[in-house]
Amino acid sequence: MNNHFNQQYFAAIDLGSQTFRIAVAGIRRPYFSDNDGKEYLVVEPAYTGLYNTRLVRRLNDPSYELPFDVAYKIRDAIIRFSPLRVFISGTEALRRLSQRSSTVIERLEEILSHKIKILSPEEEGWLTALGAITAINAKDSSCSIEYPVTVIDVGGGSTELIFIPDNATEWSFNKSYVKDKCYQHDINVCHIKSIPVGAVTLHEGNYDNGLDLLKSTIGEPPYSRTKTLIGSGGTATTIASIIHECTSYAPEVIRGTVIDAGRIKGLIEKISSMSLVERRRIKGLEPERADIIIDGVKIIDSAMDILNIFDITISDGGLLMGLIIDLLKKEIRDAKFDWRRLYI
Repeated sequence: MNNHFNQQYFAAIDLGSQTFRIAVAGIRRPYFSDNDGKEYLVVEPAYTGLYNTRLVRRLNDPSYELPFDVAYKIRDAIIRFSPLRVFISGTEALRRLSQRSSTVIERLEEILSHKIKILSPEEEGWLTALGAITAINAKDSSCSIEYPVTVIDVGGGSTELIFIPDNATEWSFNKSYVKDKCYQHDINVCHIKSIPVGAVTLHEGNYDNGLDLLKSTIGEPPYSRTKTLIGSGGTATTIASIIHECTSYAPEVIRGTVIDAGRIKGLIEKISSMSLVERRRIKGLEPERADIIIDGVKIIDSAMDILNIFDITISDGGLLMGLIIDLLKKEIRDAKFDWRRLYI
């Protein structure tokens, strides 16, 4: 293996509906595994940043201030690490804003000095599953997965649902989504659905219609065959943070946490009885999420009821990790990676 990559950094940026996130990953010197004798590259986080933006609110309120100040902070991190490659993605809110006007995208690209790839719902779902499953598989053997699996990611503006029929991650997920033939093959393997209902949109809109849309999506095959439900994204990791009473984000604690349905319902009841001021004091809950956390948890609770699933496994991996993994696999082809230290 060429050691050229030992000191190189790679960056992925997720411009989401609720938050903007950046992860910079570094490659360590390769090692040889005693188990299979093969060479592995160790991937570790060099920098992570999360900024609450509520970009989705811009869709209904043209006066809502756009988060260009956050874009400058992300640009500073890019300059600091000088990554070999940078990939910037936009999801539901940017998808919809770009359909109205290209001005927002153009301004963000100007600040960040990189092009933004607006992901389709299918691309977003595929990459989310890639990150979620890779993180769980990187956990120790006590964290086993029974297939079929559905990954649920409750975002601010949408909820992604990805059905994975069997343990085919190695051959299904190791192809880049930018290759149409390979990507279409993956779609046949993994059923991906994005519904335009998230924690923020549900909080500000019609609750019953949102849950009806969720039920019509996952109440039928293939999702109704789900054996394991994996929660990814901010809502899921926040639930685990609250359960563990984390004083700061702790992905190494969150990864693989299993939460039963009774505890989910108990959490909804507890938080619903609190005022907004009281919620902001809850350990593990970011104050910026205090107003929408109930809506996000209710979406997960409803999904568990519809699927008749008794617990949910939380993954700290998701879209951002999927972006990093895909970026590295494209850049360093045919390499084997050790993802166990990649907490982002």
